[in-house]
Amino acid sequence: MKVNFMRISVNTTKRLRLIKNLADAGVVLKQVENQSDNVIKFTIKSSDKQKTFAILKKLCYNYSVEWDCGFKSLLSALKMRLGVAIGALIAVVFCVLVSQTVFFVKIIKVEYVDDSAVKAAVMKSISLPALRNNIDLQSIRKNVLSLDGIAMCEAEIDGNNIVVRAIGASDGYDAPAQNDIVSQYDAIVTKVIAKKGTITKKPGDIVKKGDVLISGEIMSSDGAGVLEKVQPEGEVWGKIVYRANAAVPSTYVCKRRTGNVRRRFFVTYGNLRLHYDKPFDSCDVEIKSSAFGLILPLRYTCVTFYETAFEETETDTGGEAEELLSDIKQRASGRLLETKIMTENIGGGYTLLRVYAVYESKIS
Repeated sequence: MKVNFMRISVNTTKRLRLIKNLADAGVVLKQVENQSDNVIKFTIKSSDKQKTFAILKKLCYNYSVEWDCGFKSLLSALKMRLGVAIGALIAVVFCVLVSQTVFFVKIIKVEYVDDSAVKAAVMKSISLPALRNNIDLQSIRKNVLSLDGIAMCEAEIDGNNIVVRAIGASDGYDAPAQNDIVSQYDAIVTKVIAKKGTITKKPGDIVKKGDVLISGEIMSSDGAGVLEKVQPEGEVWGKIVYRANAAVPSTYVCKRRTGNVRRRFFVTYGNLRLHYDKPFDSCDVEIKSSAFGLILPLRYTCVTFYETAFEETETDTGGEAEELLSDIKQRASGRLLETKIMTENIGGGYTLLRVYAVYESKIS
């Protein structure tokens, strides 16, 4: 339905008489449709309804309004739905408010940690429930780390929870040195430049995220002890493998034109709808028309039918692979060394596409 329009159904066998009277009155008909021998339907502007109703009454034709999408009708409908709209708005506001509110504290610990002490330290910084934006995670970490026996602490907001991960310091736990240079990625080391400190990994070594690359401990020549601790300086580069996967249809159906063409020509009055039979089971239809009547609104119309057929074609995985590689490039950094594309038929009409990209970049 279009705004400011209405659709009318009229019972009459004298359609041309009705159309001519409406045209003389300046009423523009749209979407004219002949339903049966004595029913015609059309759409008019809401501003023309008074003139249209007057003509229908004058001609003594029975009619009915199928729908009216005028501004007054819309306003009336909006008033009726105002209560529903207000209720929906309140529900949306409530959902947004709840999604931005934290209600609970969740403690994840690695032994030697007192849950109640950690929770008490967290509650010094906040009062639940609390809005996400009002929570100071740095203050929570500081309070938890101030407890005896706490070596490390992480705090984050997950849904409606504050998740606190606390690691206790004990004889069985070695906290990593704060001045070590560690790997930020899983990688293969390609180059190490150490200005100060002890190199712990060499080119060709496989490292995991968090592995120490350059230590701040200067060891004795025999490796028996630590001579001194320094702030290490240097850079470590390595090969990082980025991956992207996607399941794509093994085949797809495409439509093509066979070359068979048929044309039919019609002379129509006004905007009366054309009725024609398609010469092909499957075809594209192209309609071109032009007015030629000097007095009557006559139109000359050419309808062209292009026969079509559907074919099943194998999916071009190259295009899909390029899209996955483009996604990798957006999140990767450094120099692209090589790419590898692998496909695997996983059944159900789908192919699993795997794209690997190897970058050399700074990992420290």
